[in-house]
Amino acid sequence: MSDGISMSDGITMTNAVIECILSRSAAKYYDPAATLSDDQIRELVRIGTTAPTSFHLQNWRFIAVRTPEAKARLHPIAWHQPAITEAAVTFIVCGQLADSTVIPKRLAPLVQAGIMPAKTVPDWEIPARDLYMEYPQRRRDEAVRTGTFGAAAMIYAARSLGLGSTPMIGFDAEAVAREFALAEDEVPVMLLSVGGGASRKLVTEAAPSGGRCAGIRIDPRAAPPSPTTLRTPESAREKYLERRKDPLEQPNT
Repeated sequence: MSDGISMSDGITMTNAVIECILSRSAAKYYDPAATLSDDQIRELVRIGTTAPTSFHLQNWRFIAVRTPEAKARLHPIAWHQPAITEAAVTFIVCGQLADSTVIPKRLAPLVQAGIMPAKTVPDWEIPARDLYMEYPQRRRDEAVRTGTFGAAAMIYAARSLGLGSTPMIGFDAEAVAREFALAEDEVPVMLLSVGGGASRKLVTEAAPSGGRCAGIRIDPRAAPPSPTTLRTPESAREKYLERRKDPLEQPNT
């Protein structure tokens, strides 16, 4: 860690999280040779999904675009931005329209763990139903908020690991939804490219010491993901369910 960051009030901060936040900037250049493994990509998504959501809805999905074929599909409908093809992965960050009916399922692990009594579940579901279900704009607004929270967590996780990231809103939302088979209740909130920067040495030196998250370390020399290691669901229904929970469980991404 550095000697600290001087704040406007004269206080010197030596907190690694604050250093990570203040030192972050959007990456403009990536090293196309720097790759991330499937497990590293999944870990970034896992970290992103620890962000808060309204009523514990967890109404998000992250599609990891990382194969040359998938990047070629995304590039023209994302205004030919270089990060799409040069970064190790670009996430399509999706928010899902707020839906109160999922709350019992979302809270079930908390009930099973004894963290909350089962009788309190309606105290969450009913207010959420009243807040969202008759208001389409509120449901969409919550989808955008949720996706943004998740993306922000991934941005800072990437920074702490010495990786660059680039959030982008420059894309054809309808074309992205069509090309990557988004569900009717999913809103493409933003694109988020993550990878090793072209000036990776500078990025690594600027990162807080002990740049780690959840016990993993990003290695720019990691082998490219192998499509043969990913299970292909046998039915359309299973494919749909798997797609919602695993960013890699999709063809040609």
